[in-house]
Amino acid sequence: MRELSMCEMENVDGGIIPAIAAGFMAYNYVVAVYSATQIATAAGVVVGAAATTAALTN
Repeated sequence: MRELSMCEMENVDGGIIPAIAAGFMAYNYVVAVYSATQIATAAGVVVGAAATTAALTN
């Protein structure tokens, strides 16, 4: 099995660079969604704790 030249790699489905860039963009999207979910969960815990505390003290 031989190594592909740079020219051959660029000719595969629009090139290797766009494929690498798309991979990074997909990874960043997954990280952003995961972070947003974590933040929303933490905010929900804080709101829930505040509501529980308010209900217990009234």
